[in-house]
Amino acid sequence: MERVGIYLDITLLHTGWKDSDDWLRAREWHVQAWEQMLGSLKSNIESGEGMLCCE
Repeated sequence: MERVGIYLDITLLHTGWKDSDDWLRAREWHVQAWEQMLGSLKSNIESGEGMLCCE
């Protein structure tokens, strides 16, 4: 995490991936899932509209 003015910049690193076709497909699925969930988290924080996975 890094403070940028009044904001907090958070970097998420998902590691441990292998190189087979199955791993590459799994990684792509997780990339899409992270994008969706982080976008939803942003919406929830900003407007209360995002859906969180643990509600």
